[in-house]
Amino acid sequence: MARDTFIVGRAGAVGPNASATHTTFNENYGTMLQGIEMAPLAEDLATLKQNMAGQATTTEQFNAIAAVSAAEDAARSGDETTVVEKLKAAGTWALDVATKIGVAVATEAIKKASGLA
Repeated sequence: MARDTFIVGRAGAVGPNASATHTTFNENYGTMLQGIEMAPLAEDLATLKQNMAGQATTTEQFNAIAAVSAAEDAARSGDETTVVEKLKAAGTWALDVATKIGVAVATEAIKKASGLA
C-alpha cells in the first residue's frame, strides 16, 4: 500500500485528517545580521535606495526599492527582524546594485538576509 509523502517547511498539521488549532509560528531572524551595526546599515540602505530609484523601470524593481526603503526605516529604529524580512524581499537586483555601487554593509546584510553569506 502506497503512503502519502509530505515535504513541508513549517506546518501546524500535515496529512489526511490532520488539524491544528490555536497555533502560532514565530520567525527568529535575530542573529542573521550578527556583526552588522544598524546605523551604518541604514546609511548604506539610503544610498542604495537612491541609486536604485534612478535605475528602476519594472514593477519588480520598484517593489525592491520599497523593500529597501522599509529595511532602512527598520534599521534606523533598530528592528533587526524587520530589516532581515525586508532585505530578503528586496531580491537579487538590490544585491546586484549594492555590489556594483560598493555599499559594503548593505551588500553583506542582503547576503545574510537571503542566506547567501
